[in-house]
Amino acid sequence: MPAIVVKLLMGQMGEELLLAGKKVVPKKALDAGYTFKYRTLEEALINVV
Repeated sequence: MPAIVVKLLMGQMGEELLLAGKKVVPKKALDAGYTFKYRTLEEALINVV
């Protein structure tokens, strides 16, 4: 969906939720010693397919 449509239909909330990027780091899980089976999303998706 083009960005302009998201902005028109959902306003600022849609822009923030759907168009803005966020860097998410599982800091608490990693600090607690949790190890992920796959280090990247790409690795996990390849395994699913």
